[in-house]
Amino acid sequence: MSISLHLAEKQAEFDCIEQLMQLYMYELSQWYPLAVQSDGRFKLQPKAEYFARSAVHPYLLYLDGALIGFAVVDDELLDAQYDYSLGYFFILRRYQGRGLGVAALTELFKHYAGRWEIYYLRENQPAAAFWPKALSRVGAQDMQVSSEVIHDEACVMHRFEIQEPHL
Repeated sequence: MSISLHLAEKQAEFDCIEQLMQLYMYELSQWYPLAVQSDGRFKLQPKAEYFARSAVHPYLLYLDGALIGFAVVDDELLDAQYDYSLGYFFILRRYQGRGLGVAALTELFKHYAGRWEIYYLRENQPAAAFWPKALSRVGAQDMQVSSEVIHDEACVMHRFEIQEPHL
């Protein structure tokens, strides 16, 4: 099994990520009060301007050619001394728990050595189980974990460094 990342650059790829964000929002609605609109969809902030920013890098994630999720690296940082934030990271439920998240992060971090911020809602127990183990496995260094209030929600923040990969 081979995981690959594809940098989204075309409108159809951005649209695909926005569609997958509906599933992301559905999962997130377990811990965050998100309402479904009358058309049956979660309300999303328009992403066109966000994706157009030079510091935003949206990826589609594939397993042996099958679409399994997405990741977005951005610069929406709470602490300006860091370089990157993982704005979004989502793997379809069918593919979770198989090491694919760690594999995707490993590939992603090969392109973005530096200081990172990643956070999740404190109530999100699957994220609480995933992130500490995953970051340990991908070689995150100088890990700092703290409780933060972000967008009026209790969150867990992981700040760490990823060194240049030794290929």
